[in-house]
Amino acid sequence: MPAAFVEDARQILLEQRAFRVAQLARLDLTPGSTFDGSFDAARGQVDAMLREAAQRVLTLVDAALLRIEQGTFGRCSSCGDLIPQHRLAALPMSTWCEPCHRTKELVGVGSHQATSQVG
Repeated sequence: MPAAFVEDARQILLEQRAFRVAQLARLDLTPGSTFDGSFDAARGQVDAMLREAAQRVLTLVDAALLRIEQGTFGRCSSCGDLIPQHRLAALPMSTWCEPCHRTKELVGVGSHQATSQVG
């Protein structure tokens, strides 16, 4: 994997990380609050779902940054093959190559894991 590509991916991941951290801070500041400051139960549920999704993405971003530090970025965590650059350019937190991602979808890698991993 070219060093310039990895550095670009690292910068994108750091930006995504900063966005998610700020998003989580906003959601934790006023969960379920409306514009007038009152509490809305439906809004609270939406905020909880947004918080969970943001935390999942933050976990994936942190894992990708760790792979960069360890020198394993761009390798499939399942088979060890290289993940194509076009895939990493679109999803720099990808953990699986395309064939492994498809296989994991077909065999249904646990509903939580399948929705919490970016392939």
